[in-house]
Amino acid sequence: METLQASGHVVSKTSFTEATMVESAFQTKNAKSKKKKNPKRSLATIENNTLCMPECKEIGINTDYFITKKHTGCNTSKTFGKRNASTLASTKMKDKSTMCNLSDFGFRETPIKECKCLQSSSSDKKKTCNTELIPDNHVSDVDTDDEEILSDSDMSVNDNDESFQPLEISTDDTTEEENEIEELDVTMDTTEDVGISFLEKDPLDDSTFIVFESCLDKLLWNAHCVHYPSCISSIKRLKKSLSGSFLSVRAICQSGHHFHLWDSQPHKGHLHYGNILMASAILLSGSNFSKVYNMYQLLNLHQISQSSYYRYQNIFMFPVINYHWEKEQKQLIESFNGKAIALSGDGQCDSPGFSAKYWIYTLMEQTTKKIINFCVEQISPPQTSSHMEPIAFEKSLVQLQKQNVIVRMICTDRHSSIRRIIKDKYANIKHQFDVWHFAKSLRVKLSAACKKKKYSEIKEWISPTINHLWWCARTCNGNPDLLREKWLSLLYHVTNVHQWQTGHLYHECAHSALAPHLDHKRKWMQDESTVFEQFKDIITSHKILDDLAHLSHFCHTGELEVYHSNLLKYRSKRHHYFIDGMIARSQLGALDHNFNVQREQARVCTTGPECDSVGSLRHKLEFTKSKKDWVVKPIYTRPSNSFLFELLKDIIRLACGDIDIQWQPVRADLPSNIASKPRPDKYEAVEKHLSRFKTQS
Repeated sequence: METLQASGHVVSKTSFTEATMVESAFQTKNAKSKKKKNPKRSLATIENNTLCMPECKEIGINTDYFITKKHTGCNTSKTFGKRNASTLASTKMKDKSTMCNLSDFGFRETPIKECKCLQSSSSDKKKTCNTELIPDNHVSDVDTDDEEILSDSDMSVNDNDESFQPLEISTDDTTEEENEIEELDVTMDTTEDVGISFLEKDPLDDSTFIVFESCLDKLLWNAHCVHYPSCISSIKRLKKSLSGSFLSVRAICQSGHHFHLWDSQPHKGHLHYGNILMASAILLSGSNFSKVYNMYQLLNLHQISQSSYYRYQNIFMFPVINYHWEKEQKQLIESFNGKAIALSGDGQCDSPGFSAKYWIYTLMEQTTKKIINFCVEQISPPQTSSHMEPIAFEKSLVQLQKQNVIVRMICTDRHSSIRRIIKDKYANIKHQFDVWHFAKSLRVKLSAACKKKKYSEIKEWISPTINHLWWCARTCNGNPDLLREKWLSLLYHVTNVHQWQTGHLYHECAHSALAPHLDHKRKWMQDESTVFEQFKDIITSHKILDDLAHLSHFCHTGELEVYHSNLLKYRSKRHHYFIDGMIARSQLGALDHNFNVQREQARVCTTGPECDSVGSLRHKLEFTKSKKDWVVKPIYTRPSNSFLFELLKDIIRLACGDIDIQWQPVRADLPSNIASKPRPDKYEAVEKHLSRFKTQS
């Protein structure tokens, strides 16, 4: 005994309430048909395969419409619903002409006999389903071209049947589910005339549910004719139409009246809000269509097609995201009131390794820590990613200057091309280097030197040297001369000399007197030794001392590194996006960062045996592989995504025509392929590939 697979629909709360009103207004008691026995086929085997029916009579009444029905246009074999070749051919021809799937569903009360397992698939094309009663006792097949049916495996029985007993479920297994149950209190005055306009509400404020088709059909089959108020005939036939995730149901009553019964989601003409919201949720949540599509397939949930998703992106989502980003950028620039600002900039590739297609350069305002601008550049041969960084940097800086933004100082890494651009074209801008990148470069040089056996003592001084660099940049108060003297004082400190006469601004170490046990424990260097001379060459190298002056204002791009890490939520490096998608997802990441950048550190709210006191700041411990030690990190309040609902609202308004947003795509002006060679002929390439290992006869 096989069970029918259930298919699900996303159903809005308003539409579900509408169907409930129809049921409660016209519900009457149905007469039960007489029970029939089939000695050849007993349903006793259902007990072994169906968990929801531990006991089942050989004959019984079932209200599910798909049991023992046969499609009027399909000559289905009685042997478990097998089709012949002529049936399949006629079915495809009919569906191709009508562009929909048809299946008629007839009487509601039929004897339970057999079920056939049918796999359903989702499509965005509009589909229709009808069924009609067939008096013989076999399982019908649905006449569709892609085997998509609207069926369910829940073979529910009459509630008054005493032979049916539910399974005994342990309370321990359901405790967790019961704790997650949320009661929804929906109260309406049924004495009033409840119409569709009364039930309409904002699609964004409307709750959505996943409803199994069998559960929905129990509700629909209990409804009655709404064509005329005086007609209370029961439903004889249902006709279901699908368009993506949208389900529309029409019905025919016993009196022959055709009428529209129910819609699964609100719509405006042919514009279905659920389809647009489904596509918008994929993009705004940072997901991609392929993963969500696979997830919905596992749920057997009807969804929009890939072509519809990308069409909604270009028509609705990309324009709205661009509009909100330009609005955020304009408000941020206006908040400066013409004052000079300091920026920090850093670049990022769209993918790891040597397969990068885009280079994204981001500028952050250092006071507010908000993203003020970014530039996405597509790499075109023969250029490489390293050549694109200065180009993207200059474009993003020029865009700000065109908006009358006064840039007084900018912090970047030590890229030689960027240094040359600022020196030659923007001499009025003070250029600072990122302390973190500077320290990283210094650590690499010291680590490379200590790998040699004769310089192994340098390893003990790598971390103190890096800490000394950060301390010098932080305490020099913007004085490059003081920064230089503090940095060179390290050469005295490593030889256990803590006071000296050279220099003009700094003559002794700032630390207190060392304890005797620490003094003997430290491995001091000997002056004029080979280890000291090698260490001195690195510390006093020409490149280090020249770049040291660019650290005087203690600027670093740590916040940008965090932003780039969070940006991967919207723009993964493992997926390819065209440039319009790259720009839109980067704009989403910037909006998210600017909205949550002012988060405060979280505080303890509850007490416990291993918790801190209530009101104290929260921290966490993490083990880092680089330091090989535990470090303390603060815990901040959870980020908010409430700004995304404003985008959803404008997407719906744009789709309805309530607002007009102009947006110019960039993809049309750029090649989709960045290969350095022209594309060869496919057939010639395949022929060469296949003939490479052919043996000569």
